[in-house]
Amino acid sequence: MRLAAHCQHLERWKIPRSDFPDGRVGYLTWRTELGRFHAARAREILAELGYDEATIGAVGHILTKQNLRSNRDSQTMEDALCLVFLEYEFDEFMQKYPDEEKAIAILQKTWKKMSARGHEAALALPLGARAKELVGRALGG
Repeated sequence: MRLAAHCQHLERWKIPRSDFPDGRVGYLTWRTELGRFHAARAREILAELGYDEATIGAVGHILTKQNLRSNRDSQTMEDALCLVFLEYEFDEFMQKYPDEEKAIAILQKTWKKMSARGHEAALALPLGARAKELVGRALGG
């Protein structure tokens, strides 16, 4: 898990978001490409450092988000990424995209990716008033 966390954004600048089309399909294609790239770079680096194939494979599995619901480590990584977005990036996102309906839709998509454990952690985050209100609306409250 720690190795995967460290490898999550290896050389991310080599595949900029701007190289992909705008919109959901472009975003998802970019994210998939990044996951594959990070897994390949992690494989190279970890092999050079002498890590065994099982460890390298597990890191790649997490980075490519395989079996999210059934692989606890992959789901934990996804939960962590969603929590980071909510706690540290959501306020800035709302400033760039003030359309509340879009923000609510993104919160709903984020919520769907998370486990029950992730939901519990998200509800305990120290969010600002506006973010809390949008989360509440996204969850139907």
